[in-house]
Amino acid sequence: MNLELLLHIINGLLLLNVSRKFSLYHPAKVWILFQSLFYFGTIYLTDFTNPLEMTHLRMYASFVLVAFLTSLLLPKDDRKFEVVVKDKHIQFVYISFYVSVVMCSIYFTLAGGNLFVQNLRSVINLGSTLDFVGSRRLEFYAGQNYYAPGFFNLFKNFLLPASFYGILFLHIKGYKRQPKWFIAGALITYLLFILGTGQRAALVLSLLYGILFCLYFLGKKMTYKIGLYSGSGFFVLFVLATYFLGRAKLKALNSVDDYILLTEVALERFFVTNQRVGLLGYKYIITYEEITWGYDWLMSLEQFLPGKSTHINLANKVFAWLYGSPRGTSPPSLVVSVYYNFGYVGVAIFPAVFLYFLQGLYDVFTKRYRGFLELFLYAFIYFALATWATSAIDYPLRNGILLFILLYFIKKIKI
Repeated sequence: MNLELLLHIINGLLLLNVSRKFSLYHPAKVWILFQSLFYFGTIYLTDFTNPLEMTHLRMYASFVLVAFLTSLLLPKDDRKFEVVVKDKHIQFVYISFYVSVVMCSIYFTLAGGNLFVQNLRSVINLGSTLDFVGSRRLEFYAGQNYYAPGFFNLFKNFLLPASFYGILFLHIKGYKRQPKWFIAGALITYLLFILGTGQRAALVLSLLYGILFCLYFLGKKMTYKIGLYSGSGFFVLFVLATYFLGRAKLKALNSVDDYILLTEVALERFFVTNQRVGLLGYKYIITYEEITWGYDWLMSLEQFLPGKSTHINLANKVFAWLYGSPRGTSPPSLVVSVYYNFGYVGVAIFPAVFLYFLQGLYDVFTKRYRGFLELFLYAFIYFALATWATSAIDYPLRNGILLFILLYFIKKIKI
């Protein structure tokens, strides 16, 4: 037990080195911070008298230790970046925003409404949230009135927020200034659409994308200023969205205790919920599954091919195990997914391989690209890879890389 405690302390000290060595420019830093959030949340959740949970924690500690040690071998991040903006870049960003708005409008028309707006109306008119939100959230991804969720999410969760931030930062920088009502309208449109399916994770991840974009384009000083205000505002919005989307199981806010409970539920989403699912996923694998040696990751790519996917992924299996129905997902942590596919050997090797891959991507971008449009597109790759903390290898593809490839061929950018 003393040796395990020492391991956790060493991991904490190594994390401080990562914070000093890399800036947010570098995707390795963000990825390691995400893994650390899951790791320390797992420590909090672990029952130290349960041998299975202790094995899961040791696996997590080993995973992040390899990541931290690998980060010591990577070169220090001390590069500066200046972005060149051309008229064609500005035009592309505005077209992307308008196309995203159209596609999101089609998205919610097919789905039968916007859950955030409907619940907001309910609170204003009736003083309480609606009961159907939980079941309606599933309808956006498994209902009869909704089609191609993966395709539409590329616009709703990625291109829409990315193009909004592009418009905002171009406005701040003075390249194409717009009336304040236009910026405010674009912000409201972005928020209503991204919260409309009852999911809050996309809101948080899109903010991270915006901070990255801001850091490259506006510099550190402006980023810290904007990040302070926007981060505080987005946290308040996240808490409110938790209520308006019925995620806190509160019908109304009638007392101080209700507001405290609402905040606790919102914070739990960051520090406990995903970590608990990862632990449950590990227990499920140990009890019912065998190591797939890459088959699960390979078959997860089947969903991107024409026709209906026949593969039942681990997230669906765990959800069915917990709730009795496969109509939903309980995405395991990345560590558990790596273990499910490659065993403990994969857990020991994957962090080093992935971090060197991120370093190579960062080197190519910072040495070759200087255009605003290249930054706009590169950020999709950064965003998808640096925030990969759950699910299988299809996660980064769904969360930006496929959209990058699509835009790459549309614009025929020479990269």
